[in-house]
Amino acid sequence: MSSNASLALALLAFAACSSYTFEQRSTFAETIGSPEALLHARDPRALSERLAKIQMPETDEHHAELLRVLRSVSEITTDRLLLLTNAVAPGEKALGSGTKITINGRRINTARAPRGTGPYAYVVDRLLQEGTTKLVDVNRFNAGRLIGRSESMEAMVQLSDRFLPRIDDGSPTALREILIGFDGSLPDATRTYSGSWGTTTITSTSNNAKSQFVTEILFPRGLAEGKREFVALEAISGTSRRLTVLQARLGLCKTIEPDRFEEYLELLSGNSSRLALLSEHAEKLEGMDHDDALDLTKTLSGSSSRLEILPKLVARVEEPLDLQAMRRYLKSVSGSSSRLQLLNNLGADLAYENAEDIRDTLKLYAGSSSRLQALKTILERSRLQLSGRDMRRLVAMFSGSSSRIEAIEVTERYVQRPIEASSAISLLKLFGGTSSKLEVLRKLERDYEALPRKDREYIVEQFPSSSSRKKAKKILGL
Repeated sequence: MSSNASLALALLAFAACSSYTFEQRSTFAETIGSPEALLHARDPRALSERLAKIQMPETDEHHAELLRVLRSVSEITTDRLLLLTNAVAPGEKALGSGTKITINGRRINTARAPRGTGPYAYVVDRLLQEGTTKLVDVNRFNAGRLIGRSESMEAMVQLSDRFLPRIDDGSPTALREILIGFDGSLPDATRTYSGSWGTTTITSTSNNAKSQFVTEILFPRGLAEGKREFVALEAISGTSRRLTVLQARLGLCKTIEPDRFEEYLELLSGNSSRLALLSEHAEKLEGMDHDDALDLTKTLSGSSSRLEILPKLVARVEEPLDLQAMRRYLKSVSGSSSRLQLLNNLGADLAYENAEDIRDTLKLYAGSSSRLQALKTILERSRLQLSGRDMRRLVAMFSGSSSRIEAIEVTERYVQRPIEASSAISLLKLFGGTSSKLEVLRKLERDYEALPRKDREYIVEQFPSSSSRKKAKKILGL
């Protein structure tokens, strides 16, 4: 459904329970008289504002008269030329041309159609193309106003070719003054609706004159390099528009340095826009190290966004992923589930040299279940051979007998045999209850049976009751 149709439905629904009236704007003939009067206005800018509030004639005769008036003079100022362009019927279609609605005493305004879409947009371009040859007050600000008023890309290119060689000396100041001029042009597809519910403004970014000038004129021609690049980018208001412009900028780059990319990201507010830019252009990053990848990651908020982008960034890092870097990446996301996901995504080729390396990584996981899953993932990938002492230290990182028994099940297949007696005995001491001690003996029955008899007898003595000692003797083969 079109925006106009959506608006109409919303208004009808609201009006059904409201008192409303339809009014007609004043006409051009009633307020101005004839196009000829525009050339003699004492205050052209004030009159331009009045023109925005009246109903323009949507006739070929009116627009032919505007062109005739322009052609009747040999010189013209920027204000008067823009006044003529503002007398062109803008093609308001949202609620009917020239209509305003009052609902419960609050007025709802329509606004001009998006740039280049009005039925008489070509007249604006023709007025600009002919009128700019007669200007008496060409400067940077006025050039920006006139280029920004163009309706078509063809007219924008022609006006840029006409003005830029004369008024742009290549300095940041010159570009800033030109772009400020764009703000003196008419808005593009902006509609503001006011009612008892408040005020809503809808702006289309697809045809914005300033954005188009930056992406279609400045960037391809190399007119926005160095400091001028950020003058151009900062002149674009709104995150969605800046994102569009930055996408175009990066589309022209074969490679980009991480520091420059980070500066681009800082121009965007909103996590989704930053993520979109990074996701689409991460492959162009060059000269990356782990510090760079982390700095870019930290421009995003929320673990889900960081999880999405980290594999793409790490893939661009020119040095191998080591344990220290991996732990830093894990710390950049919050929550054990996110860290588990990241470990699965990035940690396939990590080399753990000893159990202490594993312990340092496990400390980043809160809760026995996530820590156990991390341990399982690490051991499956590293294939590190553990000693009995290593197993005991890893099991000790878990709280609760059931979690520790699960940790034994995960680690025992990676333990070198035979397990030394001291480690087997100290492992058993991690468990306080009789039933859990017996469960440990069953899980590692062959290992405990292989211990010297005196060590097995010592283990039996650790059980408090005769019945539990009897069960332990049976498991230990005594």
